[in-house]
Amino acid sequence: MGPSEAHIECKDDSKGLCCISYLPTLPGEYMITVKFANQHIEGSPFRAYVTAKYDASKVKISGKGLQTGHVRVYDWAEAKIDCSEAGEAELSYDVIGPNGSLSTPIPSNLRLQDQSGIYSLKYQPQIEGYHTIVIKYGGQYVYRSPVKVLVKPYVDVSGIRVYKFWTG
Repeated sequence: MGPSEAHIECKDDSKGLCCISYLPTLPGEYMITVKFANQHIEGSPFRAYVTAKYDASKVKISGKGLQTGHVRVYDWAEAKIDCSEAGEAELSYDVIGPNGSLSTPIPSNLRLQDQSGIYSLKYQPQIEGYHTIVIKYGGQYVYRSPVKVLVKPYVDVSGIRVYKFWTG
């Protein structure tokens, strides 16, 4: 008994052992009753919590915010997280600075762009160096996560040339 009817299969090995399987179609709490000779077996009814089916490997991540060389200190970096084909689960992330600590939070936000399951992750690094972006779906790492991103200085002075001017 539960939020949905479940397809049930019972296989008897003719040696006194039965294998029973069930396939619920909705997440939620189910009560499983197992009886022999119209009497509950020990522990019956059993309680089972069914969660939604998801596949973290089907989550796709992209964007300049996940690419080295495209992120600068104090600029907002953005990444797209596409969960549209992954099923339902909780999406979580961490942005870890070069010191490897989460104690100094990096300004960031995650928002659902539309109801199809596409999210936008934005973060604003405060110092240069390698940052680690960790993205999980249903508690599992998504493909390519964690991602290391080299954050460049706010101003790139590598292209500045100084010429000597002579007066007089």
